[in-house]
Amino acid sequence: MSIQPPGPIAYIVKRYPRLSETFILNEIRAMERLGYELRIFTLLPPEPPPHHPMVAEVRAALHAPPQAMRGVPALLRAHAASLRAAPGAYARAFGHALRLAATTRAPLSAFRQFLRAGYFAQIARAEGIAHLHAHFANAPSSVAHYVSIMTGLPFSFTAHAKDIYLTPPHLLAGRVRAASFVATCTHYNAEHLRGVVAPDQRGKINLVYHGIDLSRFRYRAGWDHAVLAELALYGEIRHVPEILYFRRDGGKPVARIARDSTEAAQRGHPAEQDTTDLRWMTPLITT
Repeated sequence: MSIQPPGPIAYIVKRYPRLSETFILNEIRAMERLGYELRIFTLLPPEPPPHHPMVAEVRAALHAPPQAMRGVPALLRAHAASLRAAPGAYARAFGHALRLAATTRAPLSAFRQFLRAGYFAQIARAEGIAHLHAHFANAPSSVAHYVSIMTGLPFSFTAHAKDIYLTPPHLLAGRVRAASFVATCTHYNAEHLRGVVAPDQRGKINLVYHGIDLSRFRYRAGWDHAVLAELALYGEIRHVPEILYFRRDGGKPVARIARDSTEAAQRGHPAEQDTTDLRWMTPLITT
């Protein structure tokens, strides 16, 4: 049973839609199938095509802050509206930006996220947003924290990979402390985050593995495919008429086309290909 909030949930992401982040797209689709009303706040403009076909299934309205100088008036109007709506909360958010700017190696980033947050705070009020959820522990969760301060709305975030390990620990700890909960996708990440935060905050860290809808995949005889680690993480493996290999040294995956894939796989490598530095991998999955 899902617990419906009193209003829409705003997803705050760095860029949407983004072809490489179908795990976020799948989560948004799943939330909508469960009956949640969503909005999407993207820090940057949508990625140029191609877009995944599933993007067309998303009903949530998309909002992005102005990016060029011609958008400055709209940004200023949004901040003025946020200031009028809650002067004290706006002042606290600005004070938070000043403190972050004084304690990080990228002080301009603190004010960049504050500017974005003022724009989204005005939209959050107008749209009746009930909860904020950010994907990634860096800029999106920083913006969510600012919006939360300005509006009083609860926020949460999902931490994934480099955003955990490149964000200074004191910033991570502060965002976890302010958040209602935090999700991450691996046991290692969860243990790392629990080691960064205060003991009374560790219960907020939730391990939630990436899921794949297996009904979308089927075995196809005649071609042998290895599952690329990156594609597996994204939950998407498209029609790829080639045998895929991984380098033994852990380098980037490489593809080698094999005409007689089944026999080549049984031999361990395709004919007329030097595979001394490659390792054959399965399972055999296509879409």
